[in-house]
Amino acid sequence: MTPRTGGTEVTGWTALRGIAALWVVLFHYRDRFTPRLDSQIFTSGYLGVELFFVLSGSVLYYVYRTEFTSGRFDYSDFLIKRLARLYPVHLVTMVAAAAIIFGLPIVGFREPPPYGLGEALAVDGLMLQSFPIIGRLSLNYPSWSISAEFLAYLIFPLCLAVVLRTTLIRAALLAIILFFVCEVLATRVTGSAFDLNLALTRLTYNYSVLRVVPEFFLGVLMAAATLRYQAKLAPYATPVMIVSTIGLVASAMIGNDLLFILCVGPLVSSLLLFQGRFPAPLVWLGRISYSLYMSHVVVKMVLMGTMERVGGYSDGNMPVALMPLAVGIAIGCAAVLYYVVEKPGQRETLRRLRLLRADPVRVRR
Repeated sequence: MTPRTGGTEVTGWTALRGIAALWVVLFHYRDRFTPRLDSQIFTSGYLGVELFFVLSGSVLYYVYRTEFTSGRFDYSDFLIKRLARLYPVHLVTMVAAAAIIFGLPIVGFREPPPYGLGEALAVDGLMLQSFPIIGRLSLNYPSWSISAEFLAYLIFPLCLAVVLRTTLIRAALLAIILFFVCEVLATRVTGSAFDLNLALTRLTYNYSVLRVVPEFFLGVLMAAATLRYQAKLAPYATPVMIVSTIGLVASAMIGNDLLFILCVGPLVSSLLLFQGRFPAPLVWLGRISYSLYMSHVVVKMVLMGTMERVGGYSDGNMPVALMPLAVGIAIGCAAVLYYVVEKPGQRETLRRLRLLRADPVRVRR
């Protein structure tokens, strides 16, 4: 196999992001159609976020490990890049959600929300929505995950130091301890029992840092182990990918969150080593996955009511045959957001933030 150096896209990871985003969309859209899509594979769609968190750790390790070991890692520039990656789409979808949630009640199309516009914009604008400041999800509610993920970015150098400057066995033991501690704390937050249906996968606005940190570190660890032993592991990439995919699907179908997370690590590892091709549409879907994830609920706020009124359907009772149309519209809107906002916004935000760091006086002028 050709050794992975960090300079090329891992298309398997990109495709997996697309699948994860689509799974979350189906999870959030299923309640508006009949017959209800209540099978476990649909109701487990919240686990798509676990795929995002683990992949994030793996991708960042893959990209930045050489800079870190050579002493060229610039922490402030890393955070600037992360903020530029997240914020343009977050800002647009947050404002759009606020306009819909607070605008439609004025004309009588929906009930007003149980929180104020000012507090919601402040909390979401500062990306603090992974903490129970408001006490509930607000505005573009899937954005809680980017708040949690940015907290993981803050400790990324520490994660790198652990996996690069200690043995992988010790790092793995730390990962197990970290996971156990976070799960125990999550049971305290949620008031649930400690079992295989994990409490931490239920965390959103209520301290979801407990959810992201162990999964993000797992992603860093799996990428480090895979690249360190890639020559030995490469022959097993395909069978591990198949078995772990079956394990993921099976665990989602039986509602076993712990087994699901245990299967994510080997899948991410095998995709890093896999040399085959993935369908181009799936890779493209992965590239727009952030825009899809961040916009699909905003689209839902407008689209579902419109489809129900046009079709004459009662609330939440559209025929399930229309669901592909709704998902297709969400993907189309995400593509527009990707090309019009995400990519140019990322470039412009990165330019301005770097300029601000270099010469804050000039930027203020």
